Amino acid sequence: SPERNNTITVVGGVQTARGIPYIKNKGPKYYIKQAGGLNQYASKRHIFVFKANGEINKNASKVEHGDIIYVPQEARGRFTYKKIMESVNANVKFVVNILTSIYLIKSFN
Repeated sequence: SPERNNTITVVGGVQTARGIPYIKNKGPKYYIKQAGGLNQYASKRHIFVFKANGEINKNASKVEHGDIIYVPQEARGRFTYKKIMESVNANVKFVVNILTSIYLIKSFN
């Protein structure tokens, strides 16, 4: 069985997008804080958690092994749902690329 990914990845509207060691029973707020907190462009109302199984939870309170926390950013002006979904889709591709790279790097070590 593949080893459990012990890192929570935080991307999007945070000061420093990075991987943070998983700690049981911590919610997205904890991990966002570890990533330096929200940046000035972050949309505080919408925080997405991408699950390892492909599920996307909006404003989830629970974070599990290997989850990715994504904070949408407003380019400027109002956020529309369409914009959010476009942004999420773009970031899913981005995140998938990162994960693929991490996986490839890990399997060569």
